[in-house]
Amino acid sequence: MRRHPPFDLATQHVWAAKVGALFFVGGGLLFLATLPVAPGDESVVRSVVIALVSCAVGCITWLVPWERLPPRATLVLVPPAFGLITAGNIVTGPDHYFTYAVFFVIAFVWIGLAHPPMTSIAFAPLAAVAYLAPIPTLPEPDRAAAAVSALLTLPISVLTGEVLARGIDRQARAEAEMRRANGTAEELRELEAMKDRFVRAASHEFRTPLAICRGHLDVLRERPDDDELRETVALVKDELERMGRLVDDVTAIARIDDPRSIRAEPIRVGELLTSVGATARPLFRSRSLVVADAPAGDVCADRQRLTQALLALLDNAVTHARDATTVELRASRDTSGWRFAVADDGRGIDVTGGDPFEPFRHGRTSPGSGLGLAVVRAIAEAHGGTAGLRRDRSRGTEFYIRVPT
Repeated sequence: MRRHPPFDLATQHVWAAKVGALFFVGGGLLFLATLPVAPGDESVVRSVVIALVSCAVGCITWLVPWERLPPRATLVLVPPAFGLITAGNIVTGPDHYFTYAVFFVIAFVWIGLAHPPMTSIAFAPLAAVAYLAPIPTLPEPDRAAAAVSALLTLPISVLTGEVLARGIDRQARAEAEMRRANGTAEELRELEAMKDRFVRAASHEFRTPLAICRGHLDVLRERPDDDELRETVALVKDELERMGRLVDDVTAIARIDDPRSIRAEPIRVGELLTSVGATARPLFRSRSLVVADAPAGDVCADRQRLTQALLALLDNAVTHARDATTVELRASRDTSGWRFAVADDGRGIDVTGGDPFEPFRHGRTSPGSGLGLAVVRAIAEAHGGTAGLRRDRSRGTEFYIRVPT
């Protein structure tokens, strides 16, 4: 079965304006088609004028860039429509007065299709004026019948418009609720899949040091000599420290997900970069760390978490950009917020192996837990921002986090 895309409420008024344009042109052409039965030459001339005006209004309506205007702007078409119906009633006289009721019904059908509930009721007084205005021009015997026609036609027209508007509004609400439900279900499936991947990766990462520790303890003799005992203890200690770092990183990610963990405060960007650079300099023994001058201004962020993220990016550059001679820490500002970046002049990271910000995503020579960049992304998202990278074969790799203002 073919599935149709959901109706786009954002462009509904554009569609409504086009339909209104067709109604104006169609009404004008219908008016011209009735000229052979119009009474008198004077009536024919006036009818032609009204028909041409209706067609002109329809053409102008078609050409207006409604997508640039608010949805309620199309209501400007209603007064001209009622005015043309009134003019047609007056020109054609009593012979055709009662046939114009259908034009009021069409007008309120358009209002009901194009606008929310209560719009038809709001335009009922204007429609009553338009419908009753020609009555004084009718012969005395026809006026009572015209008033009765108005009492029947107007309520039916308004009721039709309201029923259509409420039906469409209900359908739109049902579709929106369904899309929200589908979106929630999809998010839950994605979260479940992420949890499964995280658990499998974490199990693998913890299993390796545990297996190493157990293997060396199993082969340890009942009465080991001092060298063997020292070697085994040192190895087990290293593996346990590795597990400790894993636990710390996993705990950091879990805590950052809690909005209460972020304690935002105004931070001088220049002072922040200087502090982070001074802390990270011991890591840069064989290469140069450049801290670029930052624009004047403050960023509203958690100083400890933002420092943690920038240090993680610098450590990542030291670990993976082994062919780089210079690593630069810089910050820039645009209309959306602050952008902090760590760039190197190496060959650039290989991005074909998946998203490096995913948990437990290891580089080829990485001795870490595979959670460093995942922590960076979690910190950026906890601030309402993003983290990413930009690779240039001639200028290395740039990792960045963006913090909105």
